[in-house]
Amino acid sequence: MDALVEFILEILFEVLAEFGGILIGKLFNRVETDKKALKAWKIVIYSIITALIMTLLIVSLIYKKGVIVIAVLSYLGLLLIAYYLIFLFREVMVRKTGEIIVRWIMRFARYAFSITLIVLAFLYLTDEVAQILMLSGSAISIIIFVFIDAFRIYRYNNKIKIEEDIKD
Repeated sequence: MDALVEFILEILFEVLAEFGGILIGKLFNRVETDKKALKAWKIVIYSIITALIMTLLIVSLIYKKGVIVIAVLSYLGLLLIAYYLIFLFREVMVRKTGEIIVRWIMRFARYAFSITLIVLAFLYLTDEVAQILMLSGSAISIIIFVFIDAFRIYRYNNKIKIEEDIKD
């Protein structure tokens, strides 16, 4: 009986994963061709992430979890410095290489921050609900960042294909 349930769940998961892949592919195509859709998705995703980070900061302050507050404030400070450097490299110094380096550092910092929150949840949170919320929130953020990076790679590969077609 257990094998049958496992088999059914595996088939259901495969179908849902395939359906999700198709939806994500259609979303990538739509966002790639429509600049307004891309801008809207960026605003929505980054607004949600910002709201969740601020919520985490406020809840950590209320429950006096100093290590989590330090981690969140450090990440927010890093974001502030990174966006300032991106502005400087783009507008003042006009150095594309510096901007690209800062962006890559921030991409790695996103994953590091999410993994740090998972570790801090295990080390410093005693309430199981709080641990589950922190773990699920961090896992969702990692998944979202993977999708964002996958879209960037997809768009970069299409740009290269278009450039190669033009050269031929």
